[in-house]
Amino acid sequence: MSKLVIFDLGGVVATTPVYTIQQFAWEKGVPSQLLQKLFLPSDEMHPMFQLEVGIISLSQFYKLADELVLKLADEEGIKLHKDFSIEGLFKKIPKSLNAVPEMLNASAALREKGIKTCILTNNWTDDTETGLLVSNLMRLRYYFDDVFESCKLGLRKPDGEAFKVVCEKMGANINEAIVLDDLPNNLKPAKELGMTTIQVKDPFSALKTLKEITGVDVFAPHPVSPCSPNEVPHCFVTLKTGIKMHYVDVGQGPAVILLHGFPEFWYIWKYQIPALALAGFRVIAPDLRGYGQTTSPSEIVAYGRENLSKDIISLLDCLLLPQVTVVGHDWGGVIAWDLAIHYSDRVRAIANMTPYQPPNPTVNPLKALQAKPGVFQYQLYFHKEGEAEKEFESDLRKTFIYMLRYSTDQLMGGELSTANVLERGGIFKGFPENVEKSPMITEQDLDYFVESFTKTGFRGALNWYRNTERNWLWSLKVVGRKIQQPSLMITCGQDQVISPALSAHMKDWAVKLSQVHIEESSHWTPLDCPLKLNNILIDWMKKIKDGADTSKL
Repeated sequence: MSKLVIFDLGGVVATTPVYTIQQFAWEKGVPSQLLQKLFLPSDEMHPMFQLEVGIISLSQFYKLADELVLKLADEEGIKLHKDFSIEGLFKKIPKSLNAVPEMLNASAALREKGIKTCILTNNWTDDTETGLLVSNLMRLRYYFDDVFESCKLGLRKPDGEAFKVVCEKMGANINEAIVLDDLPNNLKPAKELGMTTIQVKDPFSALKTLKEITGVDVFAPHPVSPCSPNEVPHCFVTLKTGIKMHYVDVGQGPAVILLHGFPEFWYIWKYQIPALALAGFRVIAPDLRGYGQTTSPSEIVAYGRENLSKDIISLLDCLLLPQVTVVGHDWGGVIAWDLAIHYSDRVRAIANMTPYQPPNPTVNPLKALQAKPGVFQYQLYFHKEGEAEKEFESDLRKTFIYMLRYSTDQLMGGELSTANVLERGGIFKGFPENVEKSPMITEQDLDYFVESFTKTGFRGALNWYRNTERNWLWSLKVVGRKIQQPSLMITCGQDQVISPALSAHMKDWAVKLSQVHIEESSHWTPLDCPLKLNNILIDWMKKIKDGADTSKL
């Protein structure tokens, strides 16, 4: 049984550099065979060998390589172009390496089935100013369990010892590993060791063979592997509002802040953080007030939307971010709209899974909720201090098994709904005792949710619901104001509470609105439909970045 798949980089995970080398040779009037002698070292004293096993760095290699190529050219009577340099060639190589999406998807599919994946590549230590190769390799960390470079191992393919070391480090036996490489010479020692080998002549044929060997459908679309709590930078800052806020900060580029809802924390975005970072954005995912590792005051008044919005603006101030794109889910979506209206100068654009509901100056929303609660009756239950806290905290694991599931499950339909919580005497009253977790979450996810809410409890999270009148009065300060920024509303067909119908009149209030619908998504879209959500967000955000008309999506 296969436990490990080892991918080569150039020619497998990324496009081959061969054509770039050939083009460079043609442009400089040099036979490509001459440059091949540079890239295929004949002995351990060869500059390329020393570069790839880490004896010398790239900047040291340039001089030695130029001298070698000049010597080879003299021997063959070739006059080199006046501006020929190996440095010029090596600056082109990283730029020419484009990831092969099918291979990245295959790695994500394998990892989901418990098969480890890694890259083993003959590579060099890039100590030059560009550092492009390092940047490209860093982006692959979310697709593979590890990346092994010859310059770090001190071993280069086709040395079979390199495969042995990688298998040992990845915890797999030689006969449990599969190797994908485009060069037969690199596959030969792996095969002799007893490893299964696949020569990559084209991605589709190679992946078809990989599917047959592993039994994993490597062609089925998969999201980038989710980020692990242990592999992202955790940051803390004390805000002007007096709150100590925890946030995860990943990537480089235009800033996007992800605002979670109830009962969530930063981890609800585990699929979106790496996908957006890989797409060229700086992703900031905070634990909002009352959640996770952020301060959780006990006073109800502390959780008014005015205070919650000020937390985010204070965070932007601390990070010296004049503007951000805001993505909101559930309660985080409400705050996203608040930021767009009350702090319009700080918000570049808004993507949301919560519809905008403009304040009505003549209708007190709490009295309206009490008169006709409908599916929002659970919010009246949340107004009862202590009752919901006691129910949720009595068995945290069961709480999240009950909550983080598809809305179409029997638990949320028929006689058990959010519209009869008061009659039943609790959110979970009447639910079956033994319920399996939803496939949208893992046991590790459950553990992390339980760990987080064990520290905070539910009082802070529930206090968000207990400021209805106070929030209404604050929102009346900007009554009638419209959302001027580019905005995206994502509706979900299987959300039994935040239904698509609630977004029907949003175009009256959002001037530059785009709308996308995910019919199969439940309320928990970031976990339920991560691939579709990621693609929608990335496509829209790139258009925002490029200044395109997003209303035509």
